Amino acid sequence: MQPLRHSYPDIQIDGFSVGQLKFNTHFPITLQPGKHEIRVTGLTENSKWEPRDIKQNFTVGAGEVRYLKLNVQYNLSEMNLGQPAPSYLVNLVPMRSEDAIYEIRNTTRAE
Repeated sequence: MQPLRHSYPDIQIDGFSVGQLKFNTHFPITLQPGKHEIRVTGLTENSKWEPRDIKQNFTVGAGEVRYLKLNVQYNLSEMNLGQPAPSYLVNLVPMRSEDAIYEIRNTTRAE
């Protein structure tokens, strides 16, 4: 079972929401060249996400295509029998385009 399958964060770029990232979906974002901040958050009305926020800065060059993956896994090293709630490892990781295109084809475009 995939962790947080029915949860979804709000994705914000430079302080503005660009949409909710539901399980097994993706969406493209067009940005101007330069430095940007991405925030994955559950602290908005439209999100349904429990983990703490993730913030990262990144730079996009003119004509550059970047891929970021929200990776969610159970943190088995911190989970015990009888624990009231599961523990998660949540990371936003850059991906090589050669790898990203194979993962994207198994997802749907977010609305």
